[in-house]
Order: sequence, then C-alpha cells, then structure tokens
Amino acid sequence: MIEAQSGIKIAVVLAFVALPALITLLGVASLNKIARFQRRTARVTGTVTNIRLIRRQDGKPDESLRYQTEFSYPGPTGEILHGLSAIQTQMPKFSRGDTVPLRIDPANPDRVYEGDGPSKTRALAMVLIGGCIAVAGMLAIGPVQ
Repeated sequence: MIEAQSGIKIAVVLAFVALPALITLLGVASLNKIARFQRRTARVTGTVTNIRLIRRQDGKPDESLRYQTEFSYPGPTGEILHGLSAIQTQMPKFSRGDTVPLRIDPANPDRVYEGDGPSKTRALAMVLIGGCIAVAGMLAIGPVQ
C-alpha cells in the first residue's frame, strides 16, 4: 500500500512539478534568446520592393503557397541595402512601396526581420503558466518527508 502511494506521489511530482518547471526553464531560455537577438540587431525603416511567391524546387506538388518579402533599407553609411524576410505561409500584410519597421543583423545584412523580430508572448506564457503549475504542484504535494 505504501509503495503504491509513493508511486502515485512520484507521478504527481513529475506531472505537476518537474514538467511545468521544465516548461518554465524553456520559456526563460527563449526570453534570453530574444533579448540577445534584440541586442545584436539594429532597428531601421525599410521599403517593400517585392513580394515573391516561392515554389517548390523538388518537382513535388505545391500544397501551400509561400511568400518571401524583399526590402530595401538605408545602411550605416547611407547606402541602400537589400534584404529578404523569412519565407512565410501567409501573404504579407503590406504591398510594394510600403514602409515597414525592420530589424537588421549587421553580421548578416541580407536577412531582414519584420517588426521587432520574435515575439515574447509565447515565452512569457511558458514562464507564467509553467511556474504557476509547478508552484501549485509543490503546494499540493506538501512537505517532503
């Protein structure tokens, strides 16, 4: 009987403490990665020069449309540079000629990140939800004996 109770307690600890704590740690790691990205990149305002429709190169049927946006933006010495966004499955919300806030990595100026780059929303949710569940799990288990 005691062995069954300790097995249940171990399962509860894993489900309601260890796993949520891992989710919280992954969220913190993601927030750190986003912070490093924002320190490494510079904000500029770019102009949409083209929106490409990307097709598969391997001859297989195209099941979904993909798009890639080309931008021009001012470089550090005033020259006009060109960069590409990530390939997206949704049509961009802007048109050729629109001005858009961008983030540029000086080490790779051909790669353009729209807006402020990766969103912190998912990482914050992981930290908050995982942390709350882990704390609730620890409170439900009680003191370790």
